[in-house]
Amino acid sequence: MKKRFRVATSGPTIDGREIKADWLKQAAANYDPAIYAARVNVEHLRSLSPNGDFGAYGDVTALSTETDKNGKTALYAEIEPNAKAIAANKAGQKVFASIEIIENFAGTGEAYLVGLALTDSPASLGTERIHFTSQPADAICTGVPGVCPVRSGCPHSACRAGFPEPETVGRGSP
Repeated sequence: MKKRFRVATSGPTIDGREIKADWLKQAAANYDPAIYAARVNVEHLRSLSPNGDFGAYGDVTALSTETDKNGKTALYAEIEPNAKAIAANKAGQKVFASIEIIENFAGTGEAYLVGLALTDSPASLGTERIHFTSQPADAICTGVPGVCPVRSGCPHSACRAGFPEPETVGRGSP
């Protein structure tokens, strides 16, 4: 599952910095995951352990820009979340994005998106609330009943509670 969201808008940020329209346009025009793939993280933190709380939460698969009704440049990211991102989102946590842009990527003189953080307090104005609607193919149990993305297929009975059992092909009558 991939979804597209507005992750930044050109202009002033809430903390006094400025996001330049050219950066957003260059990032969208130059983005190629085969050259450098931006990962989704939480609050701009990265874990050394793949099982840590701050491991990757998905990937940015594409970028585009549009001019909004106020004449500002808006950056849109197509995000492919993993199970941890979906679980946090369903719990109402980390529902906005914060961009990580390098102004002179690899000596090119142009901007490039190198990461995207999930946060509850974005610096950019005009970010869109992120809402993921289904589980990814790599869904794993989070151990949180009612939030577990594996749902009825989870081996933990507490996670399965409230979800119908999946139908099995070839199952006989009870």
